Amino acid sequence: MRTISYTGDPRLLWSKKYEDIYHTLRDKGVFFQNAQTFMFCASLGYKYNHSVPVTGPTNDFRFVTLTEEELVPYVTIAFSKAGMQLDKLGKIEVFKTIMEEFAEGGMQVFIERFLSTYLMTAADGSLVLDIKSNAFDFEKDLLVFIHEESSNTNPFV
Repeated sequence: MRTISYTGDPRLLWSKKYEDIYHTLRDKGVFFQNAQTFMFCASLGYKYNHSVPVTGPTNDFRFVTLTEEELVPYVTIAFSKAGMQLDKLGKIEVFKTIMEEFAEGGMQVFIERFLSTYLMTAADGSLVLDIKSNAFDFEKDLLVFIHEESSNTNPFV
């Protein structure tokens, strides 16, 4: 039986302009690691077929932080775009650009469809997620957003 794995110590990139969003979602316990935010955004990007190259300053996280449950959609998305390449299951880092671009595009979708009302732009152009004053509403609204996104999926389209 083949297993999903990678070689070396690969890292996945995301735009530094989203750093505060990633860190706030992690610090507030919405997602426990940046890898989860990344995979959530990659899934949104895939769902809406919106991929964008990562440009400008970047941040990264190690592949090792992806759980087995996160590796399955990673491979599913990658194979759906690059074709079924079972010989690559032992070195899935070769698909990292596909995932980075879907995560980048997915963050744009997340912002447009949900986060925009909670964002401020800092002087350096980075986005700041401001949920201190209405944290309860944010959590409730996020759950509704996730539920609606998962309900509006037809894998056969």
